[in-house]
Amino acid sequence: MKQKSKFFKILSLDGGGIRGIFSARALSLMNDKLSINIYNTFDLLVGTSTGSIVAAAIATKYDLSKLVRDYECYAPQIFKKRFSLCGFLRSRYDNKVLESLLRDSFGEITLGDIKTPLIINATNVSTGRVHVFKSSYQEDRRGGDYSRDVDVPLYKAVLASCSAPVYFNPVEIAGDLVCDGGLWANNPALVGYVDAIRNFNKTPENTKLLSIGTGNTRQFYLPSYIWGLATGWRREKIVSFAMLNQTQYAENCLNLIMPENILRINPEIENWKLDDCKVLPTLKSLALREVTNRGELIKGFLR
Repeated sequence: MKQKSKFFKILSLDGGGIRGIFSARALSLMNDKLSINIYNTFDLLVGTSTGSIVAAAIATKYDLSKLVRDYECYAPQIFKKRFSLCGFLRSRYDNKVLESLLRDSFGEITLGDIKTPLIINATNVSTGRVHVFKSSYQEDRRGGDYSRDVDVPLYKAVLASCSAPVYFNPVEIAGDLVCDGGLWANNPALVGYVDAIRNFNKTPENTKLLSIGTGNTRQFYLPSYIWGLATGWRREKIVSFAMLNQTQYAENCLNLIMPENILRINPEIENWKLDDCKVLPTLKSLALREVTNRGELIKGFLR
């Protein structure tokens, strides 16, 4: 049974590729070490890219400890480079391994099967519009007129949200090509906040938002005399750069709107790539440090 509270509680989970293990590990520790029932604490879950994996896991009561192990076990397979002429002719990675893992984890559950309010952010490549997948709660809130996503398999919505340009191909859903939501909502906290206001009639005063990032990088670019796509901008790096700036914008906005009712957990990290599997152990250690050092603050915030 969900814990009663005077606050409407939102869990927001950033994108960040391999660094999503930080979010999964932090939430697993909160559940096991801080005795916070992660599966029943939040009124709304919102995730982008790797954050959508974690959000979907919570919505379906998937074991978070197992999810952490999945990151460790399958990441090297998911991010296994293939010959692609330096990524110019096709995406750096094949998303078939990730698709198989997501399907094994979530089965054939559709978004219409999920009663927990869940938002997964993506981008419609075919129409040039944002694409916000929602579970069945939206239909109830709007008097039964929202049926777009009810038949979309959860694993497919998550796969689309994870399909970052250059890294993975977009995913075909209902005749459209859909890719990573990190292009516009890498930090999806604002998406969750707007939904709470619009669809649940909440206010900043009775809303609490726990926002978990995947690491704040210290420096992105050094001076360069050549700013071509493959030189100064460095292809995949520009994707991460755009995601970082959107992440900071969302954080700044919410700190202005509801400074007392938002808690952001996002450690300082080096310029770790979204697909660098070598940093997995370090990210797990960072999660332990953050939860240990801020445990009382987290428990008090979610009380």
